[in-house]
Amino acid sequence: MSESRPAPAVRNYLIDGLVLAGAGVALLSWFGRFHWTFDLLSHFRLQEAVVVWLLAVLAWVSERRFVAVLATGVFLLQANSLRAIWSHPLVIPMGQPRLKCVYANLHSDNVDFAAILEWIDQEQPDVIALLEYSAAWDEAMQPKLAAWPYRALLPREDHFGIALYSRRPLGQTDWFVPTPETPPTLVANFAWEGRDVSWVLTHPYPPVRAWAANMRDQELAAVAELPALDSPHAVLLGDLNATPWSRGYRLLSRAKLRDARLGHGLLSTWNAAWPRALRIPIDTLMVGPKWIVASIEVGPQIGSDHLPLVFELCPLPQ
Repeated sequence: MSESRPAPAVRNYLIDGLVLAGAGVALLSWFGRFHWTFDLLSHFRLQEAVVVWLLAVLAWVSERRFVAVLATGVFLLQANSLRAIWSHPLVIPMGQPRLKCVYANLHSDNVDFAAILEWIDQEQPDVIALLEYSAAWDEAMQPKLAAWPYRALLPREDHFGIALYSRRPLGQTDWFVPTPETPPTLVANFAWEGRDVSWVLTHPYPPVRAWAANMRDQELAAVAELPALDSPHAVLLGDLNATPWSRGYRLLSRAKLRDARLGHGLLSTWNAAWPRALRIPIDTLMVGPKWIVASIEVGPQIGSDHLPLVFELCPLPQ
């Protein structure tokens, strides 16, 4: 009869396997430029950091020193990439006007029209930005939003409709489509407090297949080159289907914009049905150098798979 393996040895092998698997998944999330599946892992940077930290504690307690050191190193790597979001102190000028905006990915199959209309009525913003704007949403929204008479609307039935409602008159509006396969992006501008505000509202494909990831990256790279984003009062907003650690997000770095999360936290918005700890930040606001994000927060449940955002922009003093 062969000897049975001692129980402590089996336990040690299990701990080593768990730690190596967890650390390996976290490390693969840094290699999204090599494969779209690795890029998907990058969206869960916070969750991976927490899991690897727990595995590191387990390894230290179990005296598995090699894998404990490895897990600790991976945790520090993950945590350092998150640190920047909370490490930017904010100085808000007093007495400056504020542009208040709300944004929501409605989910075109959502029929809870009353929830978002009630939310908009409570917030009373200057600008309303909406994605997944379908014909049904258009029919429900237009009569109820008379206080926002200036509009750029493109209802669609494929989850890529866009709407912008404003209290201020809109200037030139364009629908930018970088390739025949990519969804439209709204480029608009309006005058506000003596400033020319350039507004870009976009919603690329979700990167759940290789071709869709490629389309997302093509669109975000093209959006980053838009002349409207060179404006000191530029606003880029939308469901980017990319988080701050993903390949798609890095393509936007050419635009030289500031992420509104800096100093405000992750602002995770998807999936609204998941527990808060599991959500990821794919709905993004980025602003030009003459804006300060005075406030930004995640809004309430509106029946969509995304949570909305409400924010106030404050111009830098002249």
